[in-house]
Amino acid sequence: MKAQFTFTTWCGRAVLFAALLVRTTFSFAGQVNESVTSILPGSSHGASQANVDNSTLMPLILDAPNEDDGFSSSNLNGAAGTASLSVHACSGPAGGDGGYFVGGATGNASLDYSAGYQITSTTLPFGAPVFIYLVANGARSESVAFDSDANHPSSTNVAGVSGEGHINFSVGSSQYAFPGTFVHSNNYFDGEQKFKTGLFNGQDSTQLGTVVGGTFEKSVVPAHVGDNVSVAVLAGITSTSGAIVGADNQADTEVVLNWGISPFSDDIQLVSLTGGPAPPAGAPSLDQVLTLMPPRPPTVDGGTPEPSTTALLAVMLCRIATLRLTKQRD
Repeated sequence: MKAQFTFTTWCGRAVLFAALLVRTTFSFAGQVNESVTSILPGSSHGASQANVDNSTLMPLILDAPNEDDGFSSSNLNGAAGTASLSVHACSGPAGGDGGYFVGGATGNASLDYSAGYQITSTTLPFGAPVFIYLVANGARSESVAFDSDANHPSSTNVAGVSGEGHINFSVGSSQYAFPGTFVHSNNYFDGEQKFKTGLFNGQDSTQLGTVVGGTFEKSVVPAHVGDNVSVAVLAGITSTSGAIVGADNQADTEVVLNWGISPFSDDIQLVSLTGGPAPPAGAPSLDQVLTLMPPRPPTVDGGTPEPSTTALLAVMLCRIATLRLTKQRD
């Protein structure tokens, strides 16, 4: 039996991000998406939630008979200016138990959010020059475990993660973009490959075998009283694994994004055009943003997450950290 696996990267959605950057409508929009897939028919799942400011979508768990495991979780809090994604994929029919000799799993999570505001003042005339703060934070963690049997070389043996995050601001006629991408993959024939850019190009550190890194950006930009200000956030991550008998490959990645907009001075205000206040650009440190990083996803075996963590705990911890950061910024 032969299976073909293609490692998914971010390139295919470049047009979507270009459209996102120039979006000029200010209707509220927030959506999160999750999916887990296996090469076995009937073992894949997907879920989404649309028109939300704060998402409540529960994580998805995959536990296929051929030992394909998967996990997907997404969390959006537009009012706090935070979002996080987490995925895991594992395939390992190590001994061909149960008659299965090949495995392939993927985990995907994505989100899309936008909101609009207008600069107003009770003391300054329309069109008066002013300044506002913009904040964009991004961080990721990743772990790729590639354990292929040298006696059974195959292009099916693969483990990898990829991701992207875009925080784009529009202030009057000016655009301010903070993009980031990363890829970390490994396979039997090409070996290990990795790169990172933008929001995810910070200094890496290793914590319990997981690479963690990110960046923090704060800007003061010019504007005018009466200008429309918008933020558009788009992110997506994928984990992929494939294995034949004798191999056990897995990968997971987690991403967190944080954004904010604040007046530079007390004589201007930001009035919402989409129903909710702008998340403040309270200059949280990168270390504070890293507290929002979801725990590594659970490895599923027989339908039961490992005792060290559960899908529900991952979501709860992330939302508790979000509340703490919101209080720190206030």
